[in-house]
Amino acid sequence: MDVQVGVSREGLSIGKLGQFLIPLPPLAEQSRIATRVTALRRLCSNLRQRLAEREAVQARLAEALVQKAG
Repeated sequence: MDVQVGVSREGLSIGKLGQFLIPLPPLAEQSRIATRVTALRRLCSNLRQRLAEREAVQARLAEALVQKAG
C-alpha cells in the first residue's frame, strides 16, 4: 500500500466497490435533513444579501463623511 499512488488500489476492483454497503438514514430522516439544509441555505443567502446591503450603506456613509470633511 505504501508504494501505490493515485486513487487505484491493488485488488480493489469496480466489482468489489459495488459490494460495499453504504448506510443511509431512513427516507423520512433524509427528507428532514434536506428540508433543514434548504432552510439553512436560504438563511445564508439572506444573510449574505443583508451584509451586502449594510456594506453598501457603510460605503455611502463613509463617502458622505469624506465629502463633508473636505
